[in-house]
Amino acid sequence: MLKLIVPVLLVVLIAACVSQTPDNAQQNQTSVTPPAGWQELPPQPPATGLKEFSVIIGHTFYSPSTFTVNKGDTVRFLANAAKGTGTESGLNHNHGMTIDAYGVNQAVAVEDVNNPVVIEFVADRAGEFTIYCKTCLDGPFGTNHPAIQAKLIVNG
Repeated sequence: MLKLIVPVLLVVLIAACVSQTPDNAQQNQTSVTPPAGWQELPPQPPATGLKEFSVIIGHTFYSPSTFTVNKGDTVRFLANAAKGTGTESGLNHNHGMTIDAYGVNQAVAVEDVNNPVVIEFVADRAGEFTIYCKTCLDGPFGTNHPAIQAKLIVNG
């Protein structure tokens, strides 16, 4: 007898669970009204990467001289002037990094790998961009200063 009751009981339980249709399920849900003035936040862009580069700026060079990132990446330069090329050399002269397309123009006065100048921005447009030293051009050497250039490549 018990062998007959258990299967019948299982059939009844399964039928009860299946009998609730999606329409019935929606009727059982309560609706929540957001408070007045509430606004839904716009969808957030996907998280992008952080690309960090240690950079040494010399009297005639950037090392490295090419930086490659993806559109949307946060770019962080940890920049130092090469020893003997900044104000500590007695020349009253700083080096720096300028990227016109991103509004970056930062002087880098000292060489201290433990305390670099941090330059950070979001690479929000694709292309190749020149990095140069506007600080040098504005300094005592002006346009007679050797050109210091590097390249930022932002892949779309």
